[in-house]
Amino acid sequence: MARRTQIVEVVYEDAARFMGERMQGTETAVDRLRAYMDANLEYLRDHPRQIAALTEIGPHLPTRSGQSPTSLREKEPVLDALTSILREGQESGEREEFDAETVAIMIRASIERAAQWLHADPPLDFETYRRGLLRAFLLTVTTPQHSGNSS
Repeated sequence: MARRTQIVEVVYEDAARFMGERMQGTETAVDRLRAYMDANLEYLRDHPRQIAALTEIGPHLPTRSGQSPTSLREKEPVLDALTSILREGQESGEREEFDAETVAIMIRASIERAAQWLHADPPLDFETYRRGLLRAFLLTVTTPQHSGNSS
């Protein structure tokens, strides 16, 4: 059990590092949201073995708090970070008014569901999904003068 927990923790740490590198240097909230979504999807596509490990063993392992790593309570920090990016954009005028937590949940669900579809038979067309997801959410949350290129 300890070995499996360690595998899950290493994958989460690797994914966080991967995301941080891709989000580094973004200047606007719109750029941060685009980088966040791109980095998540790229990690899913480029690390199929790690994602398979999370999918297979992650839900069955308790964390230090006793929760499953995929429980809603354990996902709160991830949602909080994304919600913060969305609220930052609203405060700067880059984003429309909407419930940031609701949209953060929708974005996370779209990303997490992609993990299953990217490695299905036949697999999801990654580039088409990436472009569509970015376009849908950026058009939904971004004010027209800040929408920029959504792909």
